[in-house]
Order: sequence, then structure tokens, then C-alpha cells
Amino acid sequence: MNKAKPISYQTQELLNHVYQGCQMGMDSVHRLIEKSKCEKTKNLLLDLAHEHRRIMAIAAEQMRPYLTAPRDIGPMQKMRTRFVAMQVSPHHPEKRISKTLVLGSRMALKSLMSNLRRYPLATSKSQHLVGELIALEKRTLREGLRLSKNAV
Repeated sequence: MNKAKPISYQTQELLNHVYQGCQMGMDSVHRLIEKSKCEKTKNLLLDLAHEHRRIMAIAAEQMRPYLTAPRDIGPMQKMRTRFVAMQVSPHHPEKRISKTLVLGSRMALKSLMSNLRRYPLATSKSQHLVGELIALEKRTLREGLRLSKNAV
């Protein structure tokens, strides 16, 4: 019989936040890809989605020894990602995509920093994973700002 390791509440919650944050990021980015008219922007978005998927898989893997499954995002969060993509104008999609990336990454960074403070007793491994997601969100923010300068 497989015995589960005990998982601290803080570690579980922090990993859930990482997993759900990546789900929201991937969902939003995939919806933006559909709106983009520029191959360079599509490639950037695909790369961002890939990185979110990689971090999400690591979060799920870190929960596996505890026989705990990560929680999916809820219906309200799914609706939010759909609403964001609906706001992208067909006339100037790259400009709106850049604004969406900036806004989304700022919200994600705020949430991630808050969760690091909220769960200080989470394992260092889970805190390191939050650091990876923070680095990805900072990159997303920079790319969004760069896109806004180049968008027509």
C-alpha cells in the first residue's frame, strides 16, 4: 500500500496557487493567440503558454508524493479569461494583446507576492517554484510593454 507523505497546508495552498495561476495564464494566452494577426506575436504567446504549462506540471508533480491533486480554476476565473480575450479589437489586436499581457502579468505578480507572504512555512521547493513563475510573469510584462511600443 502506498503511503502518502504529510503535506503542510501552506505548501499545498502555495502549489495550488501556482497551478491555478498557470492555468489562467495558459487559458488567456491561448485565447490571445486566436486573435493575433502577427506571426511573431503568436510565437511569443506560444512560448509563454509553454512555460506556463511547464511550471504547472512541476506544481502537480510536487504534489504527487502527498497523494494530493491540484485544484483547477473555478468557473468565475474561466469566465474572466474569456472576457479578457473578447476585449481584443479586430482592428488593432496586437495593441490590445500587449495591454492584456501587461495587465494580466501585473495582477499575477501581485497575487504571487501576496501568496509568498501568506504561506511563509511552505517548503523551499514550492517557494522556488513561485519564484520561477514570478520570473515568467516579469518576462511577460516586459514582452507586453515591448509589444505595445511596436504595435500600430
